[in-house]
Amino acid sequence: MDDHLFYGAIGIDPKHLVIWYLFKTDREKEASESSGQMKRMIDLTMTALHNFSYPYHSVGRDRICFASKEEIERAGGFREFFQ
Repeated sequence: MDDHLFYGAIGIDPKHLVIWYLFKTDREKEASESSGQMKRMIDLTMTALHNFSYPYHSVGRDRICFASKEEIERAGGFREFFQ
């Protein structure tokens, strides 16, 4: 993993939290998925939300996302990718 970010209207409702983990390359992302690392990252993220008393039960596991910087570049940049 190379970077991470989060966003969402959590002031309205904690369920709007979205977390992204970014890999440098498509190949790194694919290796992470095939090795089970992505599932472990999701589990660890949910545990961290719980440990920090975030209402983690309101955040669906589908709100923890992964992308490669190559994917983002192909989409035309962050603004276009995250629309």
